[in-house]
Amino acid sequence: LQHLVAAWDWPLDAILLVLGKVAEDEVGEYKVLAMHNWLLGYEFPETAILLCKTGRVVLLAGANKLKHLKQVESAEVMLVERRDVAGAAIDPEQLRELAAIARGGKEKAVLGMLRKVALVGPFAEALVNGMATQEGIEIVECREQISVLLAPKDSDEVPLVKKSAFFAQLSMEELFKKKLEEVVDGEIKISNRQVCDDVSSQLESEELLDRWQNSHGLQSSEQDVVFVSLQSGGKFELRPRVEANDSTVPMQGTYLLSIGVTYAEYASCISRTILVDPTPVQKTAYALAIEIHQQIVGALKPGVRMKELYSCAKETVAAKNPDLA
Repeated sequence: LQHLVAAWDWPLDAILLVLGKVAEDEVGEYKVLAMHNWLLGYEFPETAILLCKTGRVVLLAGANKLKHLKQVESAEVMLVERRDVAGAAIDPEQLRELAAIARGGKEKAVLGMLRKVALVGPFAEALVNGMATQEGIEIVECREQISVLLAPKDSDEVPLVKKSAFFAQLSMEELFKKKLEEVVDGEIKISNRQVCDDVSSQLESEELLDRWQNSHGLQSSEQDVVFVSLQSGGKFELRPRVEANDSTVPMQGTYLLSIGVTYAEYASCISRTILVDPTPVQKTAYALAIEIHQQIVGALKPGVRMKELYSCAKETVAAKNPDLA
């Protein structure tokens, strides 16, 4: 909470985080899930967290969840049990009470919410839609503010972030890349989708996870694969989480491999471009891409803005290969 108050220099009076039922493979709520883990060390579905600029926190949840949250209750942290109302997913009176806390005695308040989050379940939908109708409440997007809060990592988090990144690298190099090499070298007829399914199955193997735990110190219970994506055959989307199609993997050309994992709820994503029998133009472009990558990594220093990195990379491309600029 001290970090929250210290970081709060935004024109917001409060932030409301609403987590509905957590659906498997639901990507829309990742920022909400991350905030639950950051604040509470655990995810509490069908729970609302109101963070006030003053440092006050309100947790709205069912009775069973509040039993587990009892240990965080204090003068600054208020636990509120959800009241059941016939024919309604949330008590209208509790909505008004929550809005009054957000206003903090003022006539109007700016309330930050993750407006693009996919809401799962009637509680989450009713709470978000109902809060937008409360008197004196202006709803704004707060994705950037949440990102600012989650960006700094303390001494306990840094090792977990490193393990997450290492887990992603290990999955790419020891499984995904080798699987593709096996397919191409053996001229095996298989679809992009089946390659991804095979890699996903390997990543769920207890034998493999136990082996990585023994050899690399990665706790098997903390390892989880989020997605595996292979694009090949000339059709590409330049984003990580692209569902693999049923096209047969070609024996030459360009292959875009992406994999996303979590370790102890810390996510990492890694992508690789592999060229088999590349054209001279591809060789030149790839060599320049590697040079730019090394340049950007070397320039990643505290205080350097992303737009400065972009400008620097763009200038290098323009100078060395104007046709690609």
